[in-house]
Amino acid sequence: MQQDCGAGWVAAPAGLVVHFDSPDGELQATATVQDGGRFRASFYPGPGNIIARVAGYGQVAETSARVIGWVSQLYIDYALGDRDSNPVYPVRGKTFEVRRTLKAVRGETLPGRKVTLWWAPRGTSGYPKTGWKQVGSGYTDAAGRVKIGVTAWTDGWLRTGYAGDTTYTGVASGYAFRAFYKTGIAGFNASPEPARKGQYLTIKGRLMR
Repeated sequence: MQQDCGAGWVAAPAGLVVHFDSPDGELQATATVQDGGRFRASFYPGPGNIIARVAGYGQVAETSARVIGWVSQLYIDYALGDRDSNPVYPVRGKTFEVRRTLKAVRGETLPGRKVTLWWAPRGTSGYPKTGWKQVGSGYTDAAGRVKIGVTAWTDGWLRTGYAGDTTYTGVASGYAFRAFYKTGIAGFNASPEPARKGQYLTIKGRLMR
């Protein structure tokens, strides 16, 4: 903290108390100025402008910092049986689900929020910066969980995202995705028949997809 003495800015004296206010009036935080004009305060701010002020000390101009909102997280809840994709090995041409849970980092669930699902082709330089196409969306339930169905056609990248609102920050996460062929064995045959114990068998068949 500094004060203007006319000849330039110098450190404000120790002992002053800085008050922090929030638009909702719920923030009750203070910090005492130390030697060199330094002060420090730790708190969880809500969304909006946080005002720092010093009352009753000359002409102190208020200053503010914009807080975007409570930090949110979009994650896989393994305890519910969710994985990167459900089923774990999506079959080409078949529908699979992407299941995620949306919560604020401080713990509360976020129901009724729209979560979008995006796909991008697999390139040679890792996580793509461009080429994303929205392929699905869904809304979180009362527990903050969302299930989005999509058809597996080809390998690439998938990304889930929440755009955020006036209270909670946006969040997105992506991962490499692979679609699998369904396989089967046709024309399976063993010879000779009947086989004797300890005798070698010849197995023939054709692997199909």
